[in-house]
Amino acid sequence: MPHSAVNVRELKFGKSFDLVDTEHGGVTTLEDWEEFACYMCSQFHEPIDSLTGNQVREAVLSWWYGISGRIDDRQLTRAEFTAYYGNCTEAELSSVIHQYIDAVFALCDGDADGRLSRREFAGVLRVHGVREHELTQTIQHMISDDSEIPKKKYTGLMLDFCLSTDTQSPGSWSLGKV
Repeated sequence: MPHSAVNVRELKFGKSFDLVDTEHGGVTTLEDWEEFACYMCSQFHEPIDSLTGNQVREAVLSWWYGISGRIDDRQLTRAEFTAYYGNCTEAELSSVIHQYIDAVFALCDGDADGRLSRREFAGVLRVHGVREHELTQTIQHMISDDSEIPKKKYTGLMLDFCLSTDTQSPGSWSLGKV
């Protein structure tokens, strides 16, 4: 059965939420989001208390605070997260997406040249839950024969992930095949 436009976006944001909801109970706390930021940094051997680690932490938490405001003691459900972000416009998502992309590049762009090598990009995909057996197919689908991915192209892919209702569009594969 085909998915509606909103359902596709909610499906993709559900995959995002599941990265943070490691217990898969459908509910997260601020601590879960903090732990995901620590996990991201650890995968690239970056201390969470470094300048880059703090940038990653703030970017990850911006997804939480986008819904919760500065309320730290609440729980955020998968349904709330997917409904909120699945219905946001590009303008509403822009700030959180750009903050997150800047943090990903600070963390993963080892030579700070504004481009991710295929190896660096594979690391980004792994930390976002793409399984090893899907990695080659995902990279090929997203960036084809490009040996590097400039920040502008990665930004386009992330906007595509967040806004596209086409499950086959390249950005839709940011967390693996939808």
